[in-house]
Amino acid sequence: HVEEWFSLFVSGIMEMGVWRILTGACVLVCLFAFSPCECETATSSLVDVITARDRRRLADVFQASVAFPDLATLYQSVTGLELTGSKLPSKLRDAACQYLKDNQGTTDLGNLFYATSVAALIGDGCKVTFSQAEEKARKALDGQPSAENIYFAIQTLTNIGAAISVETSQSVITKLLKAVETEESVTSAGLAFSVGSLLPPSAGVNSLFDQIEDAVAQADETSTSLYFEGGLKTTSLVIVGAFVLASKLSKSPSITPVQAVKFGNYLVSSKYTSSVSDAFYLLSSAAALAHNKYVVPAALISTESAPITSSNPKLDVKLSNIFDEKVSGAVTVTLSFLQQPDGTKERRNKALTTEDNYIYSYNLFNDITTPGKYTVTLSTETKSDSPVVEIEEVELIVTATYEVAVKSARLSLEDKDQGVKVKTVSFNYPAKSTEAIEADHHLKLVFTFELVNSKTGDAVSVHQAFVRFRSSDSEEIYYVPEQKERQYVLVVDVNKMGSDFGQNSGTYEASLVVGDFSIQNPLQWKMASVVLKFSGTPAEKKANPYAVKPTIEHQFRTPEKRPPATVSTIFTALVGLPLVLLLIVWLLLGANVSNITDAGIWAVFFHISLGGIFVLYYLFWVELNMFQTLKYLTIIGAVTFITGNKMLRKIANNNKQA
Repeated sequence: HVEEWFSLFVSGIMEMGVWRILTGACVLVCLFAFSPCECETATSSLVDVITARDRRRLADVFQASVAFPDLATLYQSVTGLELTGSKLPSKLRDAACQYLKDNQGTTDLGNLFYATSVAALIGDGCKVTFSQAEEKARKALDGQPSAENIYFAIQTLTNIGAAISVETSQSVITKLLKAVETEESVTSAGLAFSVGSLLPPSAGVNSLFDQIEDAVAQADETSTSLYFEGGLKTTSLVIVGAFVLASKLSKSPSITPVQAVKFGNYLVSSKYTSSVSDAFYLLSSAAALAHNKYVVPAALISTESAPITSSNPKLDVKLSNIFDEKVSGAVTVTLSFLQQPDGTKERRNKALTTEDNYIYSYNLFNDITTPGKYTVTLSTETKSDSPVVEIEEVELIVTATYEVAVKSARLSLEDKDQGVKVKTVSFNYPAKSTEAIEADHHLKLVFTFELVNSKTGDAVSVHQAFVRFRSSDSEEIYYVPEQKERQYVLVVDVNKMGSDFGQNSGTYEASLVVGDFSIQNPLQWKMASVVLKFSGTPAEKKANPYAVKPTIEHQFRTPEKRPPATVSTIFTALVGLPLVLLLIVWLLLGANVSNITDAGIWAVFFHISLGGIFVLYYLFWVELNMFQTLKYLTIIGAVTFITGNKMLRKIANNNKQA
């Protein structure tokens, strides 16, 4: 739209139309005066940081991948552990070394980069050589390779200590620029920046540095984050590449403080990843943001969630980089505004004190007038040579609590018909009254008390206030008082209380219970013991539903009465009698048993196994169960079948020969 209005302005001059000249001039002034290019969003704090606990958890993610599926995972695990600050465990070191030895014959360019990188990290403790690494890497630079292959090749040559001439470096820069232009990928640009950091500045590295701004401009933006479409990997490659190239050239990269903070917010949103690859890219880019000399985003976070009280009067905040580490240089943290619970915002401009440039403190309790939620607005100021991003505004919500006290607490016994006070007893918090108090069904109890802020003496209103009556058997009834101006008032008719307690007269303990989110000393004050006399007939006490129930013992059915042993014996004899008769008949008829001897040994085994089956039936009757019987019957039955078959065949053969 600027071009259109500029054309209108020029045409107005050419046509000498005064109104057009004035219109065009006014519009151009407005456009440039309110152009978004002239104003920058205020920088804020990182929303979170990667704490030491987070880094230990990520270290566990790397150590869990001892069975490496490939060289890329090996490289990310070993490098990631170094980024967490953890020492490489001997178990992981040995596994990594063995994996390198098993793959030292690889010819894949990417694998050569990963392998040589790991070998360089492990050091002399692992003797492994990659004889084809230099040849393969130099050959990959021929022609017009992709940005990724150039990255792998240059990194591999650097890892093995191979020399890279100026002519080769210039050629690489030219090919990188062409690859980035052809591939039109932000990932390629990030790889190109890292390659540039490994080449001499005289090779034309500045031409790559100039593309950092264009690459960052392609990032997707939300209200709090900045990231690239490729996700964590692409975002990490660009951030790391930009800062290592800037460090090589000793120039500040074209990344504004606002952009650095938003990149950091995107990274910390991924800190709970369980992926080895994502954890590696997260830590490498976070390290670039935390440990560079140009723009370091900072976090200003409250160190605890405890409310502000007289015993805990200070607001403590922590100023750190994305790794939860102390930032370099002197930084001033200022309390700019304090918003009251009623929404009133007051300017403070008071500096917080610090002893280590890490934890900053301010006695906020002195500024607290009423309990509730306060909004604290903080800002930071750094020296001109400090890389720490100044935080122009960060808001923290803190809760201020107070100690509550009870004043003017008394109990009046009044005649419910005449309204005449029979007796008044005053209570002194927090002591329990020793005075005898009795009330029958003709009276009513009137409790009055005040709740005040112990610091200011002002009357306060709380969310929960009850008067509790508890009987000797722990039956409880709660009554809610009403607040009238400064006082809480509870009026209870003793006769109506009788229905609540089942007309069970006796001694009841009266307690005041007070609770609220803004008080630091919730109350449960035992005020007095009151003897209540009801007019009705006491009801039967209900069984306690929470009492221990009687033990349930399972009873089996009583077995039926067995007949006398004489009956069983006679019955058994009758069952066996047919067998005896059979033997007698055989003897009288002259049974022929000669075939038993003709059948040979098979007849003996058959009759023994058959007898075993009868014995098994007997055992089943007196001792064994069905499953045991079937198991034994399978064995004995098989023997009976085989021997019986052999016996019958022997008899048949004897008959044929006869």
